[in-house]
Amino acid sequence: MKSSFLMRCLAATVLLVPLVRAELTTYSTTDPNVADNAPQAAGGDGWAAGGGVAVAAGQTIYLGFLNDENHARSKWLRIEVGVTGGAASQVDLHEAHGYTAAGGQADVYNHAAGLNVAGPGVVHHEFRFTPQPSWERISYTNNNDVPVTLDVHAWSVCCRLRPAFSQIKRLELDGAFGAVAPGAMANAQRIDELYLFPVAAPVDTSAPLSFTPPLGAGAFASSFAFADPLGGPRPGGGARFKTTGAGIAAGASFAAAFSMNSAAIDSFFDVFFHDAAANRWIRQRFDLSLVAPFSYCTAGTSTSGCNASISALTNPSASLANPCTFAVSNVEGQKLGLLFYGVFGPMAAPWCAGGSSVLCVRSPTMRMQLQSSGGSAGACTGSFSVDWNAYITTHPFALGAPFAAGDPMCVQAWYRDPQACQTTNLSDGLLVTFRP
Repeated sequence: MKSSFLMRCLAATVLLVPLVRAELTTYSTTDPNVADNAPQAAGGDGWAAGGGVAVAAGQTIYLGFLNDENHARSKWLRIEVGVTGGAASQVDLHEAHGYTAAGGQADVYNHAAGLNVAGPGVVHHEFRFTPQPSWERISYTNNNDVPVTLDVHAWSVCCRLRPAFSQIKRLELDGAFGAVAPGAMANAQRIDELYLFPVAAPVDTSAPLSFTPPLGAGAFASSFAFADPLGGPRPGGGARFKTTGAGIAAGASFAAAFSMNSAAIDSFFDVFFHDAAANRWIRQRFDLSLVAPFSYCTAGTSTSGCNASISALTNPSASLANPCTFAVSNVEGQKLGLLFYGVFGPMAAPWCAGGSSVLCVRSPTMRMQLQSSGGSAGACTGSFSVDWNAYITTHPFALGAPFAAGDPMCVQAWYRDPQACQTTNLSDGLLVTFRP
């Protein structure tokens, strides 16, 4: 039953908020000591900028990419490495890491190799980092008996996902092309065409398409598409947005939307975007079941004007391999409360007549330990927290246990508020997906 939960979770409107970057600046070094630190846009740190890299026989090359750290998002990184002077099959991936500014590491998932690779002699990998790190380090080892030259190109899409529940089965993409971090991009490219395809679910052609371009990008025409720009058939259809104007500049925001004609939104979809400067199509595939924890629904407003907000820096681990803490901030001070969770999907139902809180977790639910918010009475200085590993270790028969990788779970906070309806209020909701 839990295996079908994700599709029920995504049956609400999905709001995907990405930062899509054109080609990234590649930094390289063969010195592992240099590779321990992030590249600096100003240079002088031992990293060399540029995609052409010479690698001796048996040598390991470290590639660095700069980013804007954001714990609310995941990053999909695509790398294509052209190999000359030796066999591409002998240039092997050595490691992939994402690092926060504080030195922590992001969870890395390697997937979808082989998409949109132009001919032989190319090594291709795609990675997802959660949370979106400050910088990434990818290394390859040349196992040829001769030196080779690597021609490196990289692109990335950074996004977060949350259900909005306003319209069933509608997918909304809201974001910007372009990087903000100094030195992150090789150039300021513009995007003049964009395709969005669900991998399995058909598109509802009776529902309108929507696209809002940024100022200066030109007017975009919207249409349904049944083939991707690389010639692949897409019988279920997708959405195409195109302009003959200047295109979307780096950092300029846009919004797009289309609807599904299925019982639930697909958890996989492909994005094709056209780099007008290089006259090249780039394809990225998203697995929405792998996104970082995200909040959804609406928090109630307490008697003192507090809106409790729930979050988690990482998804929980089914094997307890990594820590996971659910934290609730902006709670009214000196109130008793608890966190509760469910494994049967999100919802958005009024908590009580005349109140502002919304019940965001579908029943049945499981309550966790009662606690005090602390802080000052009448102020929004209280908080709750639950160490998930500690909780599930002491409650092995809790709802949903034992959990498996890929299982989603919805979590929400409840607290006392004597002046509110039902004398209680609720936080917003949080959707997490279990890691291995």
